[in-house]
Amino acid sequence: MANPNNSNHLAEYDDTNLAALPGYDYGNDDSGEIISLCRIFTDKFENRWLSRCADLNTYGNYEIFYQDKNEPPYFRNRSKLYYNFFENSNTTSDAGFYGIWTWSATRRDTDETKDFLVVNYTPEIDAIEVKIMEDSFSLDELIRLLKKGVDFNLNSGKVMFAIKSGSQYTGILCKAKDLDINNGVAVFSKNYTIAPVYRFGGNDILNLHNGFLFYRKPFAGIPIDLYPVRGPREIVKDIIFDSLSWNACKARGLTHDQHKSLKNFIGTIPDSDVTEKIVSELHCSLTEAQNYLDEFLDNAVSYIDGSSIEDDVLGSAISANDELWEKGKNSIREELVKENEDLIAEYNSLNDDLGTIKNEIKASKSTLEKAKADNEQFEQSLANRKKLAEDVEKAVAEKIQNARENAAEFLATMAFTTALPEKTEKAVETAKVPALYHTLPARGDINDLEVYHSWTHVIDTTAFELELAGVSGKYSSGLASFLCAAYSKKQPILLVGPNTNDIIQAFCASVTHLDHIHGILHCEGEFNHQVIAEIGTHNEDIVIIHNLLGSRWMNGLPEILSKKDIFYIVEHPYAEDIQIEPRSLYNFILPVFTEFLVDKKAEGGYRGGYFTEVLDPNKAPEDNHVRLKSLPKLGLPALVKNQITSLAASMHGIYPEVSGDDDFLLALLPIAYATMKMDKLTESLDSSDIALSKDLKSRMEYVLGDIQ
Repeated sequence: MANPNNSNHLAEYDDTNLAALPGYDYGNDDSGEIISLCRIFTDKFENRWLSRCADLNTYGNYEIFYQDKNEPPYFRNRSKLYYNFFENSNTTSDAGFYGIWTWSATRRDTDETKDFLVVNYTPEIDAIEVKIMEDSFSLDELIRLLKKGVDFNLNSGKVMFAIKSGSQYTGILCKAKDLDINNGVAVFSKNYTIAPVYRFGGNDILNLHNGFLFYRKPFAGIPIDLYPVRGPREIVKDIIFDSLSWNACKARGLTHDQHKSLKNFIGTIPDSDVTEKIVSELHCSLTEAQNYLDEFLDNAVSYIDGSSIEDDVLGSAISANDELWEKGKNSIREELVKENEDLIAEYNSLNDDLGTIKNEIKASKSTLEKAKADNEQFEQSLANRKKLAEDVEKAVAEKIQNARENAAEFLATMAFTTALPEKTEKAVETAKVPALYHTLPARGDINDLEVYHSWTHVIDTTAFELELAGVSGKYSSGLASFLCAAYSKKQPILLVGPNTNDIIQAFCASVTHLDHIHGILHCEGEFNHQVIAEIGTHNEDIVIIHNLLGSRWMNGLPEILSKKDIFYIVEHPYAEDIQIEPRSLYNFILPVFTEFLVDKKAEGGYRGGYFTEVLDPNKAPEDNHVRLKSLPKLGLPALVKNQITSLAASMHGIYPEVSGDDDFLLALLPIAYATMKMDKLTESLDSSDIALSKDLKSRMEYVLGDIQ
């Protein structure tokens, strides 16, 4: 492109028109003409008016107009003018449009205080709106945005799109025809090829009251530079394509067949006209324009696309040159091979695989034919075997039938010659299964037994019998009161440790009724509901249970203890097994350890006594003032705690001389050990909640450790 920045080319973009400016007269005479920047607006009656925004001063700059509120709104103090528009102008006359109007005000003959206005639109001068592009930081970026499209609506005849460059502004000037604006988006029009570039300062910008910015001068003047919005080749291309369009061909009288030939088509281009357009658009010399045209014609094929010339025209151009045709084919072939190397390699690989698969199919077919032959041979062999089997089956059936006939004849003969032996059966003796539950009958002779008239008598006799069973004399009365209380309340107990069987026998002997019967349950094998149903059917009031712990009868314990008028005593020899059992076991049954109570072997020979009608064993007295201070600290379930409290109250009610040692050994220690609460019990001993004898305290220190 020729240098567009020389002074001659820059001067072509000078928009100065001094002839459009009238003479200035800003003296005292109100009749002088004024050039004002005005905005069109409408009142409530849809009448158009001009709002006076700024006036052009004698220095050639617009100044903001301020109305003097102390003066009448006439003559030079007018803020609005009558609307007058030059209808032949290419500029809009809609409300909101900014333009330049020349006006004057003269005094009326009828009233000199009022004015007569003469207002004329000045189309030779356009108000230049200033649009500062905040998102652009360079002229190139500004041009790129405007080619792409920016949000903008033109409100005047011209606009200066500007960017800030330091303290200065750089802008390009566009007329209304240079922009295509649709739905608030403005882009360069197709014919806008060169953008005049201006540089100005902040003082050259007029800021109106409503925020609109305008160039302070009526003309932008000579630009400092010209920016090519579109490149030379793009401009030449559009010019050539406009000349090569089908409409242009038809206008020149060409037929459609002639249009198909590229050479003939290019030959119809009016070179002189095209060259002149290139000179006009690019501001270059005629020689330079001809060079651009020749360069384009030499490379015409690369410029042609379907939007300007039909595809068959391009085909005609290529087919007309054999060398170009072959060169094009070779180039395309090489390009396709290069672009599709991976696909070609994959195709070759697949082709090799296909050959392998074909060979495998051929081999498979051969194998299949052989298999078919073998199958036919096998089917023939199978048919022969089936035939043989049928023959054998038939022969066997005949043999069986013959045998039956011979056997019938033989039996008939034997029936008349000999008698059949008499059939005998051998009785099968069933083994007797030992009974799981049995009862001991009442005593026949009661003359040697004690007759109870008071609970003291009962405790004395029971304590004596317990001593025969090996219980120490220190604890025999306490154990007697505990067992009697449990017997009276029918509270099931678990007696654990040495001499348990003798202690149970001694106690049973001590509380015998005249018709006393007690039962014995052996928990052997599987749980048996029928055995449990037998309990209580013999009027027994005590049931002794053996081998419960660790047996298959444990889960049936609630059913075993279901008879509420029976006192159940479970015996077990080993205290170590107690902690293995589920803790919930002690919701049903309270443990008692004999290890601390027994000090000798049992002697046997228990006699005891029996209750009379004057002393009801089921109504033992209670001492409700008894409090076991350590019991709440063990953290037991409420049911267990209440059972122990009730039992202790009956112990003290039956035998008021029950000691603290008895409470500890019978009511507290067993349940604490069974539920693994010994640490809590030790804390109670340390806090003196329980008063132990010196001897027992010494024994407990050996078992539990030091006690304060």
